[in-house]
Amino acid sequence: MLELLQISFLMGGSMVLVGLLLLPVVVFAAVSVVYVVADVIHTIRMRYGWF
Repeated sequence: MLELLQISFLMGGSMVLVGLLLLPVVVFAAVSVVYVVADVIHTIRMRYGWF
């Protein structure tokens, strides 16, 4: 029983660790996408001028 508990704890811990490692990557990707979209919209506005 104790071994199973340790295994599940290790699994949960590694999941949390992976989540913490992925969080900055996900945030960075989201910010990059928003930045690119804003840049594209700005470029279209500058080029056509009817927004």
